[in-house]
Amino acid sequence: MKFATTLVSLAAASLLAGCSAIDALHTANVYDDLNNAGVISGPAASVDQVALRSGTASYTGLGVVTASDGTAATAYLGDATIRVDFSSATVSGDIAMYRAKGGLDPATDPQAFFDAVQSDPDGFLLSMGDASGTATLSNGSVAGAGFTATASSGNLDYGGTTVVVTGGIVTGEFTGSSANGVRSLESSVTGTVNGTATDQIGLYFAAAE
Repeated sequence: MKFATTLVSLAAASLLAGCSAIDALHTANVYDDLNNAGVISGPAASVDQVALRSGTASYTGLGVVTASDGTAATAYLGDATIRVDFSSATVSGDIAMYRAKGGLDPATDPQAFFDAVQSDPDGFLLSMGDASGTATLSNGSVAGAGFTATASSGNLDYGGTTVVVTGGIVTGEFTGSSANGVRSLESSVTGTVNGTATDQIGLYFAAAE
């Protein structure tokens, strides 16, 4: 009986490690695409470059939501999809979470967490657990070389922690000579952590065509 239990435990651990490795590879590949497109640290697009765009565009990348209850923070990592209609100057999008990490410093910044995962996606992803839920950007608008959007979410679940983004504004900018990338700059977001209201929530994303 003990031997059978051990085999089950080893199989479960192997499956979990496999999922983590797949997530790590996926994350590393997306980061490579973002770096190659100059989205993470490249120059912002100019107003004229954005004005030359027309029609619709879909940008894919990664996003982070961090939330603190004042004692510890939880950071969620997910796939970001940002949709822009240049003709009507509207923006929408979502971040579908797949990994998270808890017990972080309450002051954890979403962009700093994004950068930390980028520096070692394999090691960092292996230290994270499965997460679910989607953060949404809506009612967004393009203005000049930047944009603003309203943030919200359903339940973002990780372990025993549930975060809900109830509102707030995210601002960002286009990047590249052809506005082929987008990244957020600031967020002023509110929500709840396990049902308790907090304004210590941050959101960051970077995505490329």
